[in-house]
Amino acid sequence: MSLYVERRRYARSDIQLAAVVRLGDGRTIPCELRDYCLGGVLVEARDAANALKVASDNTQPTRLEGEVHSHGRFQPMSVNVAVVWHRDRHIGLAFTHNAGNTIKLLNQHEPPGGGEPGWAGTPSQSTAAHARERLIE
Repeated sequence: MSLYVERRRYARSDIQLAAVVRLGDGRTIPCELRDYCLGGVLVEARDAANALKVASDNTQPTRLEGEVHSHGRFQPMSVNVAVVWHRDRHIGLAFTHNAGNTIKLLNQHEPPGGGEPGWAGTPSQSTAAHARERLIE
């Protein structure tokens, strides 16, 4: 008998997409989206210290920003989020407003080299680093 109780209300979709969490004071924390649903996203920071920065900065609005590759071009994504939980490098973020358009955009994500929409496969280190650099600027 398992003691684990599933608390999710929505089905989740896997994705690998470079992004940044922009804290209320303007600092950016590079991360990668791992999965998403109607309620929020799971992101992974580069290290546990960066994840802790995100989790402990809950006094100001926080945004998740990225560029989704869809229909042959990059489209900006920016959505208000709130930290729900964090463990090591992983952070659970809930959408604070209706995120229907963000979900539609994430569902259309296709890796620049082709592949199944919504799933980016494993990005090369240089591709992910380049995307994060554009977001931080």
